[in-house]
Amino acid sequence: MAWLDLAVICLLVWGGVAGYLCGWRKMAGRFAAVMAAAGAAVLLQGDLQAVISRYLPAEEAIRTVVYNRLAVPVGVAAPPAPVLLAALDFPRALHQSLLRALSFSAYFDFGFLAELLSRVIFNALSFSAAMALWWGFACLIALVWLERQSAADACWVGALLGVFRQALLVTLVLGAAVPLTWLAGLPQEILCLEEAVLARWALLLFNYLGIWWR
Repeated sequence: MAWLDLAVICLLVWGGVAGYLCGWRKMAGRFAAVMAAAGAAVLLQGDLQAVISRYLPAEEAIRTVVYNRLAVPVGVAAPPAPVLLAALDFPRALHQSLLRALSFSAYFDFGFLAELLSRVIFNALSFSAAMALWWGFACLIALVWLERQSAADACWVGALLGVFRQALLVTLVLGAAVPLTWLAGLPQEILCLEEAVLARWALLLFNYLGIWWR
């Protein structure tokens, strides 16, 4: 079993135990806070990108780094985008989605792949920033609401909600972090994503949410 799967299991167990001890009311509030923050981050991701682009050259900086990571030696013709994509060390979920996006494009070249990667990474960064911002607000609201609730006995419903909450957080964090690890040049062998079953499921779920492609 890959270390990443062990880490995910530990987080799920931690969430389950915390939910069991604090009761279903408190854990329901915490789970709702994560859901609300994630929904707000997805819906307002485009607005945050517009604000970032207005005041910071973030997208241009990401594009520059992506082109440097995809650099082809001088005097050597750039290979076709599918060939270059196959040589990149991407997890399977992201690799298949990029290949599908390339197959639907009329350009299908090196430049389009670089722009597509820049968009995916910018989306991941803006979602992470929006998620952190709205999660802070949601946690404050949940905290005020939970303070008014009476103490609840430990129960298995709270444990189940705790596991679901941790699973959602793992999915969102892992999905947003994977493109950034490639941009930073972190070898994918360290993460062992292809050997981590739970991590692959989380990436597939994140891909279905469409956050990479908004």
